[in-house]
Amino acid sequence: MEHDAPIFVVLLGPPGAGKGTQAAHLCERMGISHLSTGEVFRHVICERTSVGLQVQSLVESGQLVPDDLVVKVVEEFLDAAGANGACFDGFPRTLEQAHGLDRVLASRSESLSAVVVLQLDDEKAVQRMVARGRIDDNKSTTQHRLKLHHETAGVLIEYYGDRDLLKYVDGDADIATVGQRVGRLFAGERR
Repeated sequence: MEHDAPIFVVLLGPPGAGKGTQAAHLCERMGISHLSTGEVFRHVICERTSVGLQVQSLVESGQLVPDDLVVKVVEEFLDAAGANGACFDGFPRTLEQAHGLDRVLASRSESLSAVVVLQLDDEKAVQRMVARGRIDDNKSTTQHRLKLHHETAGVLIEYYGDRDLLKYVDGDADIATVGQRVGRLFAGERR
């Protein structure tokens, strides 16, 4: 069955679970846009939009971008590229951002289709992050990032669970297998 309405999906999971990779695959398969907040921040900074200049000054001074500004960046992204839907990777990170996303989608008469939780135990997540070889992926920083993830993800999982949006996927497999597991959740939705 062809599905013409925009599809909006949030991907949650610990660092190292493969959210970015799986989001890219899902977006390509479904014909929707991929929103990675880090990428979008870099784009608005390069474009030197008013929001981009605000983000730049915060990032350069080492501050976190406040929730309302993150939501504004997401809203601008959806204005430009969200007509068919989007997969959100790295967003929302807080309950306030989740509420902001709901408001943005509601203003378009849209809502989330699903929240996919990529499950991966902490030991495996640390192994994957350290193996990536990124400069900030050493054992102590990865454990700190996992601790922050658990603090914020629990609140989001409870929030979305109350709305019956959660879909759990075992993320402890190779990229293709996890991609098939995620893809099965949306079989028949598009292309």
